[in-house]
Formats: sequence, C-alpha cells, structure tokens
Amino acid sequence: MQADLLHARSLGAKGFALGVLLADATVDLERTQKLVELASPLEVTFHRAFDLVRSLDQALEDIITAGCGRVLTSGGERDVVAGAAKLTSLVEQAGKRIDVAVGGGLRIANAASVAHATGAGHFHGSVRSARSISSPERSGVLKESAQSRFIVRVEDIRALVRELARS
Repeated sequence: MQADLLHARSLGAKGFALGVLLADATVDLERTQKLVELASPLEVTFHRAFDLVRSLDQALEDIITAGCGRVLTSGGERDVVAGAAKLTSLVEQAGKRIDVAVGGGLRIANAASVAHATGAGHFHGSVRSARSISSPERSGVLKESAQSRFIVRVEDIRALVRELARS
C-alpha cells in the first residue's frame, strides 16, 4: 500500500481513501498513521472498512489520532438509511475534528431525509444507472446484450445536490 500510495502521488493523485484493520476488528493505528504521513499534505479518507469495526466510537477516535481528514461510513449498517441514528452520533462525536462523509446507499430519493436526520455536511452517493449495451452479431445486426454498463447523468448529479441542499 505504501508503494502504491507513493506511485499514485507521483502521478498527481489529489488524495487517498484507505482502511487498515487488525484481525480483532480494530483500526490498525500504526499502519494508518504511516500511510497518512506518506500522503501528507494530501487528504486521506478512511473508507468503509470503518463500518466493520467492533466499536465505531473508538475507531473514530483512532482515525482522528492517525490524522485522517475524513471517514466514509454508513454508520456500521448496510446503508445510510439503516445507519442514520449512528451517523448522527458520529457526526456529533467528530465535531470539527474530522469530516464524516455519509455514504453507502445514499440516493436521490433518500438524500434530503438522510442529510436532515444526520446533520452531516459531507456525502458520498451513487447516481449511476445501468444501461444495457448492444453487441454485433455475425450477420452485422445489432443484438441487445445481457451486458450493461453504468452511466452517470449530469441531471442526476444536480438532482442529488438539490436534495442535499433541501435539508
């Protein structure tokens, strides 16, 4: 991870997302601190590995100690709706020491209610949608394929931002 971080940095990366846990489901504070130091002065986000720890409250303190600038979390639940109560608690615990980015199941339809419920100011959501792709057959006629690719539409991004602003 250290070599990858340094390589990405040399290529112009602007920040990093990482999450290093120990076998006992706690934050590997030593390794996380080392990676944050290597990334400095670039921002480091502790990703959703955070949601797998046994104590979210202690893990938050550990990643603050390690120097991460942000944590991405669904509050330890499958998605931000289920984790809303814990997200609220984490936002309060974090104060101004670290940004809590609410993410994991954040969608246009639930963005305003999640933002209002949690009091968070940072969000990570998906507005991608699947679009099936066509593949040519031997006869040259396009055939609809079972394959799809994901696209992101500008209007969906704007809609998500509008919903977050409503809170």
